[in-house]
Amino acid sequence: MMSFSSILAAQIPHAVGAAYALKLRKEAGRAVLVTFGEGTTSEGEWHESLNFASIHKLPIVFLCENNKWAISTPIDRQMGNPNVFERAPGYGMPGEQFNGFDPLETFEVVDRAMKRARSGEGPSLIEGMCYRYLSHSTDDDDRTYRTREEIEKERAFDPVPCFEKVLLEAGVMNAAQVDQLKKDVLRETNEATDEAEAMPFPEPKDLYTHLYEGAWEPWQ
Repeated sequence: MMSFSSILAAQIPHAVGAAYALKLRKEAGRAVLVTFGEGTTSEGEWHESLNFASIHKLPIVFLCENNKWAISTPIDRQMGNPNVFERAPGYGMPGEQFNGFDPLETFEVVDRAMKRARSGEGPSLIEGMCYRYLSHSTDDDDRTYRTREEIEKERAFDPVPCFEKVLLEAGVMNAAQVDQLKKDVLRETNEATDEAEAMPFPEPKDLYTHLYEGAWEPWQ
């Protein structure tokens, strides 16, 4: 699992490179899944990556998580066609849009696209429609670009309580199990956060560790 880049769209060509490596190494049955927001699709790296992946029929799935706001830009200010998946035919690959708030539908669409990639049929572009309830980051004040009423309206589709209801009605879990799961998740999250924050800062000598294969010094 490669880390998500903080530079918008930078992870896309990285993922394409990983998929290209799988093909060159003839590692059949493997594929790459790369995720990004709809704002990323306005970056040049995104277009170049889809084009390259299509030309070389790489084993990769491009998953767009469309939360409708990027950082603070609404879709109608971001793109002429609000449906990202409809750009797929222009790159010679299939595209599909799905309800990103439905775990079962999400699994079905992602699984189908990944199986296609693993079988050597090439890349796909899939778009999960969702919504961001909180600010983009601690530096973002979302009150400057959207109303509280809009957020409250979207809350009705929050996937966590909605899927919880599905599990309860289907008898997959009971109320006690759901309550225990919530406690376990909170405990595990807090423990992981405490452990990470307690770790020492890296040493300056580790600056170039795991960046290059072999010697990294320019004079070697």
